[in-house]
Amino acid sequence: MNKTSKKANKKINIKQLVNTPYKRIIILIFIIAILLRIIYVLKIDPYKNQHDVGTINSNGGMAYCKYIYDNMSLPNSNSGQFYHPPLHFAISALWMKVGSIFTKDFNTLFNSIKYLTLIYSVITLFLFYKILKELHIKDKFKVYMMAAFSLMPIGIIFAGSYNNDGLTYMLSIWAILELIKWYKKSTFKRILILAVIVGCTVMTKTSGGLLAVPIAYIFIFKLIREIRKKNDKNVLDYIYYYAIFGVVSLSVGLWYHLRNAVKFGQPILYVLDIHNDKLYTGSHSIAERFLPQISEFKSIYANPFGDYNNPAYVIKTFLFGEWKDWNTISNVLYYSAIIITSILVLVAIYAFIRSMFIPSKRNIVWRDAFGLLAIINVISYIKMNLDLPYGCSMDFRYLTLTLFTGIMFIYFVIYNLNRKNKKLANIVLNIVFIMTILVIVITNIIIISTSSASLTTY
Repeated sequence: MNKTSKKANKKINIKQLVNTPYKRIIILIFIIAILLRIIYVLKIDPYKNQHDVGTINSNGGMAYCKYIYDNMSLPNSNSGQFYHPPLHFAISALWMKVGSIFTKDFNTLFNSIKYLTLIYSVITLFLFYKILKELHIKDKFKVYMMAAFSLMPIGIIFAGSYNNDGLTYMLSIWAILELIKWYKKSTFKRILILAVIVGCTVMTKTSGGLLAVPIAYIFIFKLIREIRKKNDKNVLDYIYYYAIFGVVSLSVGLWYHLRNAVKFGQPILYVLDIHNDKLYTGSHSIAERFLPQISEFKSIYANPFGDYNNPAYVIKTFLFGEWKDWNTISNVLYYSAIIITSILVLVAIYAFIRSMFIPSKRNIVWRDAFGLLAIINVISYIKMNLDLPYGCSMDFRYLTLTLFTGIMFIYFVIYNLNRKNKKLANIVLNIVFIMTILVIVITNIIIISTSSASLTTY
């Protein structure tokens, strides 16, 4: 291919990228989403509005990074945050090593990790868009889904989170994308890629193991289909693929857990119990904790030392994280965001239940897989809060994948409604979209207008 034809192809590709109003809007959404993340990341302080960071001399995330940075080896303890798998902290330490070419100041180097988590967040946006493409979702729906996924505040807060949440989220979305690709074209290369990504997700955070449920469903679904076809060769191929997946994903994902089990007697699925009486919520009844309590919205922001109701806390942390002292603008704005978000949560729950009864062949396997992912995520969250009844355990960050599944289920319902009644489907879609945009605008105005100096953790 000569230079002239290469240039011509590039021009054609650029034209194809923006050849419809929907594609231009999607590009605009990407730009706005990235700018909002950059604004948030530039203003945050590494010693404020963070989870589990601690100090250099503690056993928090900062000390974890510093130990690897100084020694280029794993911690010799599993206390505090050191029990976590090391992938995010190791990547952060390597990032700091590269930065040390320009400065030796540790605070400056540690602060630079926010640009690493920003990269995670931006990559997550592109991975989600790739999922929409792989599922052959029309551009019209992509606009709504990309806006909801990209511009909601939780994604922006993750962009500046120094802990392992951002990388876990990115790898989880990537694993879902690779699972879809493998389902469509089941090759050895793709099962190997999927196994490595899933293993890396677990090597970032043990909760990455939740992906095993939808993956197992897809594996069983494909195997049963080939058994019914009596295609013995494909059945044997799939069994071989699954064995490879198991060996690779478990080896990559669990080696640190096994190392800690041998070295410290740490259980494989261990989660740190902070034993903090000030954060304890177990003195409240199960009904008070897990059934919606409107009275818990008297305080706008999540307070892990005072709040006890999980549904209210989930909505508060979804909107504003676990921070206090956001810019005081208007209680009307704050409560509007809370009310609209509560309605959207109910819409997502309804969409999940309704989609289970829709007799549609389109994307039905993904409806079931995403349904299982949502169920296991919620069950895991509830179990954690029963086992560890603390204010900080209620945070939405432990339910982040339900944002993905909620968006997908609302799409499944509206898509099927669109086949029967386009006018009604458009009305429903526009109502949901308007509510989503209102939440996005309100929360981002508050986030952008709040100075880093005033925003603190509890």
